[in-house]
Amino acid sequence: MPAPLLGRGARSAPARKIPSVWTASSARLALLLVLAPLFVLVPCPAAAHPLLEDRIARLTRAIEADPGEAALWVERGDCYRLDGLWELALADYVQARTLDPELDALDFSLGWLYLETGRADKALPHLDRFVARHPEQPVALLGRARALAALGRAAEVGPAYGSAVDAMRQPKPEHYLEWSRALAAAGEHDLALAVLDAGAARLGAISSLAREAVEIEESRGDLEAAVVRLDALIADSPRPETWLLRKAEMLEQMGKPDQARDALRLALGALESRPPSRRSVPALQELEARIRETLGRLEQAAPLD
Repeated sequence: MPAPLLGRGARSAPARKIPSVWTASSARLALLLVLAPLFVLVPCPAAAHPLLEDRIARLTRAIEADPGEAALWVERGDCYRLDGLWELALADYVQARTLDPELDALDFSLGWLYLETGRADKALPHLDRFVARHPEQPVALLGRARALAALGRAAEVGPAYGSAVDAMRQPKPEHYLEWSRALAAAGEHDLALAVLDAGAARLGAISSLAREAVEIEESRGDLEAAVVRLDALIADSPRPETWLLRKAEMLEQMGKPDQARDALRLALGALESRPPSRRSVPALQELEARIRETLGRLEQAAPLD
């Protein structure tokens, strides 16, 4: 069910904030750009950002002095939204619309508010209108792609994410992961893999993208392709033991016990090359135990010469 707009409800992770008040003074715009990096892909718990709280207080005083300025209501609403105060944000946006129904920023702000509170059906019309006027605005494009994904409009999801990422000056691996997962959820595994490969081509060797590709290949039963991708991860990793174990497990499933044993021996050799102080870490001890147990089982099953 869609999340209700109730005060400090469950918080979501808003994307990068763009200046919501296009007609704001340069001073207000500059401060919004200072605040924006605080809210990139992370939740914003109450009282976590003094700059945001200070901005709300300043905007409240400005509204008291000039209650007819719709842009001020939108800007304060954006601050409330970023702080997860959904009802307060909505009230400010409604007041802004009453004062200036044509205010450009309202569609962006309302779109993200509804998206963050689980109302993709209400978010999409606002984001569609905003994107029609600002077709190169990456945050609005990303919000629109998320809304389409949430609504299950599979045929439109891939192109929508593509437009968003293409519009970004510096996309992050998380953007390619989100795009790929949306495609995979729609059953478009080949396209999901192509997105991950495009991300690697643009950003360089990123382990999170490579891991996701392995997951997709394995989930659709193509273990040969998964092993090829694991080999690339192993080659790029300074500590490949975990990937070697996983490779061995896949090789065993594929009926290749000799290659699986070779991978496990390489994993043990990599572990044994670590300083004793590092090998005593519980997680590594557990990993070593798993490797030895798997290798022992495979060696017992090996035919005698």
